[in-house]
Amino acid sequence: IMFIVRFIIVIAELIVCYIFQTAVWTGLTINNAVPDLMMIVVVAIAHIKGSNAGIIYGFCAGMLMDLTYGKHLGYYALIYMFCGFLCGLLQRFFRKDDNVSPLILCGTAVFLSQSILYVSEFLMRGRLKFGFYFGNIILPKMVYTVLISAVLYKLIQFSILWSIRYEKRDVKNYD
Repeated sequence: IMFIVRFIIVIAELIVCYIFQTAVWTGLTINNAVPDLMMIVVVAIAHIKGSNAGIIYGFCAGMLMDLTYGKHLGYYALIYMFCGFLCGLLQRFFRKDDNVSPLILCGTAVFLSQSILYVSEFLMRGRLKFGFYFGNIILPKMVYTVLISAVLYKLIQFSILWSIRYEKRDVKNYD
């Protein structure tokens, strides 16, 4: 039953981040960049729980993004699943209590997702100015997301670790 509680907590976090990203943060742009709050949640889950959880929550986050920004259903879901899977694979190389590794993973995931978007939406149509795209879209979004993830990651980590501790305490009560 605790798995369901943790799942509901993370889905609630995804929905809150989705609302903030699509409604609130659009007014707080820096250099026309909006932080990718959904990617922060996916990276945090993958960093703490592993690649399977990263895939599941990446799919959920991507489907929410597809409903808003996607031209094709499942496009963002595939990108977020891929980033969640990679961050989950890399989690065994980082300590869970490290404060810098989630920021590196988050910046890398945003760079990777934006690069995939560049290749599929711009490069395929003959727009070859990656330097312009990197300087004006990828870099501001990456920096803004990493700055926000420094705070948001700690909140997500706290909620996940709280639910795990609560589950262990609940198991002890049954013994």
